[in-house]
Amino acid sequence: MPTLSAYGDVHIPDNLIHALGLKPGTELAFERQGDAIIMRPVKTNKVSQVDAGPKILSTYE
Repeated sequence: MPTLSAYGDVHIPDNLIHALGLKPGTELAFERQGDAIIMRPVKTNKVSQVDAGPKILSTYE
């Protein structure tokens, strides 16, 4: 069973890491619900460099 380290670290069991598709660097959100802690991976909308770049507007009619 995972335990809390002196630094506040907890090892997430490998089966949960694989089941949730967690990778190193995945942002995690924590929420308290009563005496439980809910951990969720943060879903980010990845935008390509092309989509994130400046937009060129044209006024062709």
